[in-house]
Formats: sequence, C-alpha cells, structure tokens
Amino acid sequence: NKVVCGFNSGILGIFTWDNFGDVSDRFPGHPNSVDALVALSDDIVLTGSSDGLIRVVNILPNKLLGVLGEHEEFPIERIRLSRENQLLGSCSHDLAIKFWNLDNLFEEASDDDDDEEEEEGEGAE
Repeated sequence: NKVVCGFNSGILGIFTWDNFGDVSDRFPGHPNSVDALVALSDDIVLTGSSDGLIRVVNILPNKLLGVLGEHEEFPIERIRLSRENQLLGSCSHDLAIKFWNLDNLFEEASDDDDDEEEEEGEGAE
C-alpha cells in the first residue's frame, strides 16, 4: 500500500505504508506547493496547488493527466469529493467555492481503454 503526500516544493511524495521514514518515490510536476490532495481511485489523485490549478495525476506510473479546473492565480486551500465521486468541491483565497463535475474524467478514461483495446486488436491480424 502507498501513501501520497504533497510537499511545499511542488513534489508529490509517495511512501510505502509502515515505512514513513523515507520517500519511496518522488513525482515532480507542480510549479508551486501542493496544498490539497484527494484520492479519486487507487491510482489517480486530484491535487490543489498554490498556483490555483486543480490537477489530475496518475500514480505509479507517475503521469500528469491534465488540469481539471482553476481558481485563477489564487491558491487552492481545500478540495473534497462528494460521496458518489461525481463532484469535486474546491475553495481558494478568491473567496469562492467551486464545484467540478467528474463524470467526464471517467468517460475519458473509459474511452482511452477502448482505444487501447482497438489498437491491440488491430495488431493481432
């Protein structure tokens, strides 16, 4: 089991459970501090950064999947998922609470899986 933490340096630190003395993997990619983080699935996290962006990040393999939304240049203070994981709420120094629809994330992931299966099938002839 892994634990992901956001650092002031903009790095995501990945720890092995029960071994918190050393970071087992580091994933740079945020230009500023990572101040908020929620797990969307076992391998995808959403991060809120002090640059005002909410990012979608795949963990192991480490890959930035894209930007979900933004609070312009204002730092993201907190993000939370709805019970059904359909919405993400975020708040920032812009004094706004925003809600982001996550249904598109699941549709895109499903479309990507279908595309990969089609490519694999084409090469089998």
